[in-house]
Amino acid sequence: DEDDWFGSTEIASMVTMFILAIMVGIGMKYVNYTSGMFLSINLLSIISILLGAVLFGASVWDGSLTSSERVFFDNVWPHFGPDPKTGITPTFASLLALFYPSVTGIMAGTNRSGKLAKPSKSIPKGTISAISVTSLLYFVQVWLVGSVVSHKTLMENKLILACLAWPSRFVIKAGIITASIGAAMQCLAGAPQLLAAIAVDDAIPMLRFVRPSERDDPKTAIFVTYIIASMATLVGNLDHITPIITMFFLLMYGGINLCCFLLGWVNAPGFRPTFRFYHKNVSLFGSIVCLLLAFTISWFMAVISIGLFIINYIYIRKMRQRMDLALGELDSYEGMGSMNRVNNWGDVGDSLRYKITMMVLMSVQGTENFHAKNWRPQLLTIIDTDDTGIPYNTELLALAAQLKK
Repeated sequence: DEDDWFGSTEIASMVTMFILAIMVGIGMKYVNYTSGMFLSINLLSIISILLGAVLFGASVWDGSLTSSERVFFDNVWPHFGPDPKTGITPTFASLLALFYPSVTGIMAGTNRSGKLAKPSKSIPKGTISAISVTSLLYFVQVWLVGSVVSHKTLMENKLILACLAWPSRFVIKAGIITASIGAAMQCLAGAPQLLAAIAVDDAIPMLRFVRPSERDDPKTAIFVTYIIASMATLVGNLDHITPIITMFFLLMYGGINLCCFLLGWVNAPGFRPTFRFYHKNVSLFGSIVCLLLAFTISWFMAVISIGLFIINYIYIRKMRQRMDLALGELDSYEGMGSMNRVNNWGDVGDSLRYKITMMVLMSVQGTENFHAKNWRPQLLTIIDTDDTGIPYNTELLALAAQLKK
């Protein structure tokens, strides 16, 4: 059976992922060696699809199709119908969720920025070039195939591109295999690097167990990534996991855009983008679009994803406060500085609060029109505290608070 490779597609996926994880664990050079070969096969399959569509439309080549399946411009307007296999009628939102993961590779360069000689130059050029080329290929391919093949054939034939390809359908099958393996390999190569970096920076305390002994050797992170990816393959149908994956990607991109906007708005000293076409309003627009797309695709999945995000944020804040408190008590006993032992990477929230506070203070500089009923006394109270900052005389603070009411 074409859909049952040596007994079970799930077992085949597990074995394939395991082999790829071993390759990535041995060394990134093997991943780079195969990337060129996979890219060549994918380009050959794309050219085969485009040529097959043009020749099929010109009635020169039929491939595995028939002349009755050649119907021009039969897919210009929306015509949703039930899937012949599942019986489910797709919608624009469900198809968008299914398609969206195919354009999420734009962070591949960022995830591997530690391996790049000049990340500030390579990442913008590579990302924009990749988006431009892939978007053009998607548009041309979809338009060509949809313009010459009947709607019924596209609904019933899941391997329509292989049937249409010139000179042989086996080129497309090879391209599908290499594209799938290549995407999985890039995931296993990039995701562990990001996971290990988070663990090394101690940004999420629960990920300390994946912290590598050496930063360039994230064996544990590769194993964790393999487990997560393999669990997803056990579902057996990508349609079941694409909505939640799409939500995670949209929230991640939306969060990145929002952070870039906030850092640009507060003029953070550590945020100085060298990309000359960058503007903070573009980041704000991208963040809003990501949020709107998430709720357009599935408001239920969007709410669940945002809830998981909030839970993770609360966990990180609580763990950080608990860690700071414990180290503060230890420092008061040992007389040491905690900042030497705790990674403090800053928080855009601190910059945001500082910016808002300065704006508020600047807005009340002119007091000539300040009404008396809005006046409050500003008291400077000097008290003694212990080594942990707790005041000895709390009654004095209570008195000062009463005077300000």
